[in-house]
Amino acid sequence: MKRLIAIGVILLFMGMTISSSTGLYLEKQSIKPLSSGNILYVGGSGPGNYTKIQHAIIDASDGDTVFVYDDSSPYYENVVVDKSINLIGENKYTTVIDGGMEDNVVSVFADGVVISGFTMENSATLYGISGINIEGNYCIISNNVITHVQWVINLCIGTHNNVISNCTLFVSEGLHNREIGIRVDGSFNNLITRCYFKEFRDAVYLEGEYGDCSNNVISFCKFDNNSEAIYCNRAPSTRIINCTFQGYPGFNLLWMNYECDGSIIKNCKMNKSYTGIVIKDDMKNICIENCEIINSGLNGIEVHGWQYNLRILNCTVENTMYQDGLIFHYPVVNSRISNCQFLNNDENGITFLYKPWFVRVENCHITGNMYGISMFKHNFFNLFYKNTFDNLEDNFKTNEQGSDLLFMVNVYKENYWSDWNGTGPYHVYGLINYDFNPASEPYEIGV
Repeated sequence: MKRLIAIGVILLFMGMTISSSTGLYLEKQSIKPLSSGNILYVGGSGPGNYTKIQHAIIDASDGDTVFVYDDSSPYYENVVVDKSINLIGENKYTTVIDGGMEDNVVSVFADGVVISGFTMENSATLYGISGINIEGNYCIISNNVITHVQWVINLCIGTHNNVISNCTLFVSEGLHNREIGIRVDGSFNNLITRCYFKEFRDAVYLEGEYGDCSNNVISFCKFDNNSEAIYCNRAPSTRIINCTFQGYPGFNLLWMNYECDGSIIKNCKMNKSYTGIVIKDDMKNICIENCEIINSGLNGIEVHGWQYNLRILNCTVENTMYQDGLIFHYPVVNSRISNCQFLNNDENGITFLYKPWFVRVENCHITGNMYGISMFKHNFFNLFYKNTFDNLEDNFKTNEQGSDLLFMVNVYKENYWSDWNGTGPYHVYGLINYDFNPASEPYEIGV
């Protein structure tokens, strides 16, 4: 009877894997579903069953399935998977692999490995030691619980096209905000989806300094009270899609550090952080689209360094507690902010701190902030078009005086200004900055 149940679990997982492989991303990455080989059983009371997971793997061949019963759990082993097999646990909560605080709990050295249905715990606490260490490609790690480890999952340099899905990852007791959830170290074309991360120092850490770390996707994940939910460095074309972030007021949720050109942050919700999204040095073609960032401690979105073709589209940034909805610290060129809402932020809706050039701000609602736009010198040829400005103190603020105003020449067209007197052009600031055709009524968002 137990073997019939085991076969049912394996067939169910095969169906789930085959179904998910029809998705666009998995299809493009050539992830293969489970193959039909022999089934080797570990634990339980059946004749010929193995008592150790490693012994079954030694006897297995490529394409076989090792099925592990939970009634002999926990299994005190450091498992090495060096064949293209499917390692399936009976129940992810009760089928436990305990690494005994020695080395990685599971090490993968083959392509096409599937691991599902386990709790993995108690790796060694040395730097770089993991719950699962992956040195293979086209692997699927799905439906696992991993805890009490130094790094939860490590995708090693040169690996690619792996899938990590439906996993629950949380830190060891007493080590909150000190560990890494998933480290993607010079590994590319991977998918991390529908995972839950709680109380890590870095929940997902993408690092491309020593190898290609491009085209990784993080989707439908939930991040809960991590010091930094996602950190990206030299990780171009990263896609962060449909994720939910719940953070601490003292930490950033998403940090893009350097050379993350072409990355997309889309359909994400962020609540409570120091700053929701930080975009750092010298990047091109970053897109933040349809995101909601609320209750940040300092800024909702913070942009540093030279940025080209930055797009912030259809976003809501609301209720930052101490400063701005969006702040540009350094030059931003040929960029667009469109159909966004910057609402009820403590200081400014948007701050142009230093040298934004040719930035187009259009169809945005910038309302309920202390000041709508705060601008400093060396801001040239930015366009403000069909926005709604209705703020508590002033819709526009500048600290520049005299000749410094000559370094602030921008274009204002058809905006709604709540303090316009209803006749003539609206004087924004300085000698030549006017909105010559201000709108008489607020715009609806997106119009």
